[in-house]
Amino acid sequence: MSTTVLNTTAVAEQSAGADERISHRGPMRRWLISPEIGALIGTVLVWTFFWGVGRTFGEADTTLNWLDVAAPYGIMATAVALSHDAFDGVLML
Repeated sequence: MSTTVLNTTAVAEQSAGADERISHRGPMRRWLISPEIGALIGTVLVWTFFWGVGRTFGEADTTLNWLDVAAPYGIMATAVALSHDAFDGVLML
């Protein structure tokens, strides 16, 4: 009977050590799984595609032109994201 208890304890210790939620993740893996880095990588890929395809996309004048159009959307998206975090549990839509 005591042998069964010891074996059950050993199995429980082995299964607790195999839990992937508490496993060590290196700095590169943590960096790659964050959503901000995915957005940054996507932005760089889109930028590279249009810079390679278009003649004037990479020039300063053209970049300032589309950034001037995109800035209000970024400001509004930031405000919406911050207000969503502030009222996360309060508002029920």
